[in-house]
Amino acid sequence: MDAFREAMLVDFRRRMLVHLRSVCKAENRVIADLVLQETVEIGMRKADLYGFTDEKDVERYLTFMVRYSRDFDTNPRTAWAGEILRDPDVPDWERMNALEFRDMIEPRRTNE
Repeated sequence: MDAFREAMLVDFRRRMLVHLRSVCKAENRVIADLVLQETVEIGMRKADLYGFTDEKDVERYLTFMVRYSRDFDTNPRTAWAGEILRDPDVPDWERMNALEFRDMIEPRRTNE
């Protein structure tokens, strides 16, 4: 069973790299693959700490890391994101929807 779980994680990491490359391309940004790989690893751990277990929510979390910064959840420039993520009374999918809504109205700043 552990081998199956590991194979799923390897596949998820690969798909997230492809996704994050497309996010970078859409935003006319270039980020090295090694940095994207590190972002996936860090982001998976951080998403887990916030209780995100759904694959799509983890993908959305990683997207925010690329769009804003790896520390978008604690960075003072994106304090609004941390407030949303740390709200214990809101289900995980609703927190991600709230982040996406706020992302639409928040002026985007370059990351890192």
